[in-house]
Amino acid sequence: MFSSLKQKWGQQLGTLFVVLTIICFLGTASQFLTHLQEATWPFILWWILKTFVSTVVLWVPIAIGANQQQKRFNRQAIVLTLRIIGIITFTWAKFTTQPVTTTDQPSPELYVVQQVFITWLVCSGLYLFAHPLQKLCHRWSTITRRHWLISFSFIFFLINLISGYDAFGFHRGTSLIWFSYLFALGDWLANDQQWLKKWSNNRYAGLTMISLLVSSLITWLNMNHVDYSPHSDLTPNTHYLLGINSYQPFLLLTCLLMTAWFLRASNKSPKDYLLPITGILLLNLLGLPMIFTPWLLPHVNWQLSLLIGIIIAVVFAGILTLINFLGNKITWQLNYRSLLNRLKQICQNFWPILLTFLILWLITLGSFAILWDGKFTMVQWMLTERPKIITVNVLIIFAIALILMAITNRWWLSSGITILFYLCWLGASILKIAARNEPIIPTDISTLTAPLVKCWEWLISG
Repeated sequence: MFSSLKQKWGQQLGTLFVVLTIICFLGTASQFLTHLQEATWPFILWWILKTFVSTVVLWVPIAIGANQQQKRFNRQAIVLTLRIIGIITFTWAKFTTQPVTTTDQPSPELYVVQQVFITWLVCSGLYLFAHPLQKLCHRWSTITRRHWLISFSFIFFLINLISGYDAFGFHRGTSLIWFSYLFALGDWLANDQQWLKKWSNNRYAGLTMISLLVSSLITWLNMNHVDYSPHSDLTPNTHYLLGINSYQPFLLLTCLLMTAWFLRASNKSPKDYLLPITGILLLNLLGLPMIFTPWLLPHVNWQLSLLIGIIIAVVFAGILTLINFLGNKITWQLNYRSLLNRLKQICQNFWPILLTFLILWLITLGSFAILWDGKFTMVQWMLTERPKIITVNVLIIFAIALILMAITNRWWLSSGITILFYLCWLGASILKIAARNEPIIPTDISTLTAPLVKCWEWLISG
């Protein structure tokens, strides 16, 4: 009986978090925080709730790593369903009318927490490959993982608190290294429960509350600055536009304490495999406040908000039930080994085409490097921020190679002519840039071809 109560306690805790997330979601959609007066109890309590809900972008990858159940469950069908739902809803939110900044609403709220989309996208992939990743983690003992992860966490806390430096390639909570780190934390906590039981539930509860309050205060200070000017004195600079940044040490500490407390206090339940799916659906939901903002503003209607909240809860439960049904009933799955063999065969058959494309891509990148006198920072900027420009240039030249291939039916001849033409074109452009500070433009081609056209006309008329 006590075990069943603990299982129900875990399910009730998950249900409570979903309800609080929906409430916070509706408050963000109705711009509730903007209309509250700062430094009042409603404002403080709402900010604490918003900080608590923002931990979802941290505990979802941790929960995926902590879910150790090897239940026969079609994860491919689940991830495909989640991706379809996400593509539809995120696209809908993208083209929804945005909140307008006015004097009554100086800083509109768009999201509860930052990095929702990238977290949703990566977590759905982590969920698909969770079992192979867990086997990789289990190559090391639990004690070894504990020492390494605690050391990394301590150094991350220390560096971030002292200087705010982005350590270990975490890249502000958006890199694969960051999500792998969270996944490894969840896997370690789930396999080290004897160590977690050294503390009582009351101690976990107390430390979680303290850490949450400290996280709320630090989050507020990081998001809202006070500017000083001799002319205007102290001016608050308040921004709620992009939501709370989850890449903060105390917010991560709060999430780890919550996870450890949950694993310490609850027994394994047959429904635990649905917790990561619930978290991924919550991430999807937190990216959609803009859909409901036009319905809830300019005048907030609490009856309409309650109705929308009930509809969201019903739809959420229905999607979760559908996913559970699909995961248990659909048996077909994609064979990864067969897929890899097919990709290998394609690479073996079409490697000359891939090699030509790679050579053209490197030549294009090299031309940009020469254009900026070999400055590595500019080359890095092109690779990370403007890769589409490189790709478009390559596709245009690659199309010429395909046309020559259709004429000659010789790929190496066609690709060789194309590469030689491309190098000559870039060389001429570099020379013209050095001489006249401009590349070759279409009028230059027309100027070069004008004598040829006149000669051809003379031959025809003569």
